[in-house]
Amino acid sequence: MSFLRKLLSGQNPATTVADYPTLDAEEQELLAMVRDTVSRFRDQSIQGDVHDRQKEIPDPVRQGLAELGLFGLLFPEQVGGMGLGMRAYMEVLRSLAWDCQSTATLLGGHLSLAGRGLLLFGNEEQKGRWLPVMASGECVGAFALTEPGAGSDFRSLRTKAVRVEGGWQLNGNKLWITNGSEAGMFLTFARLETAEDGLAAFLVDASSSGVQVGRPEDKLGLNGSNTNPVDFDQVFVPDRDLLGQPGEGFKIAAEILNRGRAGWAGTCLGASERALHEARDHAAQRVQYGHAIEKFGMIREFLAEMASDVALLQAFMDLTGGLGDAGETELVLESAALKIFATEVQFQSADLALQIAGGNGFSREYPYERLLRDARVSRIFEGTNEVLRMLVAMLAAAAGKQGWQGQGSWAAPETLAEAWHPHWHKLYPESERLHQEAVALAAKHGKQFRMAECDHRRLADRAISLGVRTATLLRLAAEPDFAAAEAVRYGLLRQERRYLQVETEAQAPLDEAMEQAVRGLLQEQTAALR
Repeated sequence: MSFLRKLLSGQNPATTVADYPTLDAEEQELLAMVRDTVSRFRDQSIQGDVHDRQKEIPDPVRQGLAELGLFGLLFPEQVGGMGLGMRAYMEVLRSLAWDCQSTATLLGGHLSLAGRGLLLFGNEEQKGRWLPVMASGECVGAFALTEPGAGSDFRSLRTKAVRVEGGWQLNGNKLWITNGSEAGMFLTFARLETAEDGLAAFLVDASSSGVQVGRPEDKLGLNGSNTNPVDFDQVFVPDRDLLGQPGEGFKIAAEILNRGRAGWAGTCLGASERALHEARDHAAQRVQYGHAIEKFGMIREFLAEMASDVALLQAFMDLTGGLGDAGETELVLESAALKIFATEVQFQSADLALQIAGGNGFSREYPYERLLRDARVSRIFEGTNEVLRMLVAMLAAAAGKQGWQGQGSWAAPETLAEAWHPHWHKLYPESERLHQEAVALAAKHGKQFRMAECDHRRLADRAISLGVRTATLLRLAAEPDFAAAEAVRYGLLRQERRYLQVETEAQAPLDEAMEQAVRGLLQEQTAALR
């Protein structure tokens, strides 16, 4: 059972995640080396503003990514990959997204969607044929699922796969395909001949006769990343390129997305850190009414909110990635919750940074407007946040049906400093109330619970907040200095005030926590965020 499911059923997270998935010394050294190498390459070779204007990632950047081995980051060493895990993948995207979210998107579509499908469901022959050329960057992967009439509801796919001698014939239209222009392989999903047969997944060679890639979409953001419509007109796919078994397409797509969407949190974190960095520097330098604007209360509150969100997001991301690397396979709930929280932190951070920058934020001469444009799609792709909230609520209700296993309170982790205990002791009663609400809502709506989306939102948001706060406190128990304590405390108080309906008189300590957070932030060196 997953960490969040246990949490929602009353089991003490200090015992269900007794050993927070921290890295040993060798793993820390390797991850630091990867992060430093990627950061140096980014600073020397990537120009996010130029790639955005030119609407492409130039060949030298792609070649550099290949030379660093990043196209094979998640693939086994025996096929030419680096053999690294989820946390390393998140950190690479985090570093790239500091300057160019489009470059992070290129790798994400290749590794976490197309590549992950092969890793999870490919047979040895398929892996041996495709993974070496994908690891080298010679073949870029793309994930061809979305259609004009099928987005989050991919059961509605209309692309057809018909059995022919020696293989299958595909006909249909795909939309919003990341890496469409440069793909050498499309992991493509199609409906079999009858509805009862379900869906199937195919590894389609992009050079196959009948594969037609349309011109790149003219998008709001992520302009360096190509997104294209792709048509399949009587495309023959040999039997050897059927991924999994006929009828397993839905399971394959769901598994890829459920595992893959968590990785995007790295991009969200990197972009949020960049937004905070730019906003902090501008607030220190911009003088109005005789004072740097960092002295004004509302600006200080904006900065503290951004810093606290970054700290909490890092804790939740590292826990989820660490659990995945430790072998936890049931992370559907965590991945959905993390994707929602990360993408909304990203957009809020970009929006607040632009507001702090004022008129400069609205100009293309500065990075603020690009950060905002690039952030907007994060709440849409790999499952809209509305659909994912429905998923989180449904899983919370399913956990409720298993019964409450709480014992009246949760003992705090032995290594958690006493100053954090008041926050810890709020978790158990909140978990119990959430459990009771999930059970009551499921009983109230019965079979119609799936359509009770307003209740889904409230239930999901409280479950996500509970998970974020718990992950943060577990991280503090394992690594007390992982982030500035003032920012963490302010973040916890903000979450508690929002979701625990704290009375008005609790505002004073919240205001004081905000001041402590922003004072600590403004004293830091700018380089610390990089």
